[in-house]
Amino acid sequence: MKAASKHYKDADQDLWLNKSKLIIQHISQELKNKYIYFPDLLQYLAIERRQLAELLKDEKANLFGSFCIETIVGSEAILNDIVNREEVIPIVESLLKQGEITEHGVNLTFKNPFKYLFPESDHRKKREKAIWASDTLHKNNFGLGNAYHTLLENYKYGYNDHLSKIFKNDDGHIGLMYRNYNKYNLVGDYFAAQALYDDLLNWNPKSDIDLFMASAAKFSYLMTHGFFVHRGMAAITEWIIRGIASHHGLQLGDFHEDTVGWPWRALITPNLEDYIRWFKENSYMIKPIKENTKLSTFFSPLKIEVNSTIQIPNTNELS
Repeated sequence: MKAASKHYKDADQDLWLNKSKLIIQHISQELKNKYIYFPDLLQYLAIERRQLAELLKDEKANLFGSFCIETIVGSEAILNDIVNREEVIPIVESLLKQGEITEHGVNLTFKNPFKYLFPESDHRKKREKAIWASDTLHKNNFGLGNAYHTLLENYKYGYNDHLSKIFKNDDGHIGLMYRNYNKYNLVGDYFAAQALYDDLLNWNPKSDIDLFMASAAKFSYLMTHGFFVHRGMAAITEWIIRGIASHHGLQLGDFHEDTVGWPWRALITPNLEDYIRWFKENSYMIKPIKENTKLSTFFSPLKIEVNSTIQIPNTNELS
């Protein structure tokens, strides 16, 4: 597993690879023993991502795995300043030809395919886990008061109807506006992530691998647009996908060569169906693990300690 970002092209790739393989192995083995809720796995991996950034001596290590706090303003990324702008900006400029011309420039708003509505009587523990993640991991436990009664009703079942967009200002700056969200938008994102995560877990190894890859595409798309952690979401997402794939007996190699990389493809593709098509054609090279081969055999023997104080919670502890 190569680092997803060019930011790490000069980093210790052996350290990155071996640490990642141990984490993926741990996920795969734990999933064979118990069901793991998405927020619990995310919490564990956020800590691992911070530790990896520290091992790699990243000067902004404190941002990796750091959970975002709710905001009413979207986060703006000016693409002219990113590392791989030479590959990303031409794609965005081409997409903006389909955009809406405004007095301030051109905007292209993304579609939102992730309005997962769960009946109130179902998924009680998953609902509780999503709210726990917002209140505890993101520290979004601010009182809203009676004025937000309507908001509470609208988000009672959990979904996020805010949209990302790409834009070009009059001054020539090209950018990406992440969705703004409040506590209840974030709960909705956790519901959606949990549903897509379950799709990956529930994939039948006897069925078409394309179904697994489509689920992986949806999951990775949401994870890059969701505001879960400040930095490190790409690695965390890959660890989850690879861990579940290994759990199913699939070994995922590297992506086919792509100068943009899947995280930026997800961030700048307005239509999920277009991203799914790209993902299935250009994503991981897959090799089934032989049935009589232990899962650990394709991992490197180099031992890098995974933090033993971090435990993925047991299902019994969550009920």
